[in-house]
Amino acid sequence: MLGVGVATTLQTAPGVAVHDDPAFPEAHRTFSLGHTAALDLLHASPAALDWVVVTPPMDLDRTAPGTGHYRVGGPHVLGSRIAQADLAVAIVDELTTPAHHREQISVAE
Repeated sequence: MLGVGVATTLQTAPGVAVHDDPAFPEAHRTFSLGHTAALDLLHASPAALDWVVVTPPMDLDRTAPGTGHYRVGGPHVLGSRIAQADLAVAIVDELTTPAHHREQISVAE
């Protein structure tokens, strides 16, 4: 199973998500916490369920030309932006040649 996550669930420090920052808008916190709850359910799922959540940064640029290149990291903020076309490449790559299992990953330029 492959899901696409939201950047606000990524960590800025071990155990500290973007949405934990006191300056994070309260109006968006509930939405982000819902995504965190979904990740918690995936982590608690039976080992037979293979899953990955690909999480782009906050700046998902719809107009930037794709480069075909991207970086992959763990569940932490990796970069500030990615072209939507490059996110699509990262998703297709993970679907066709799975490299990550039972984890949230970040992708960025």
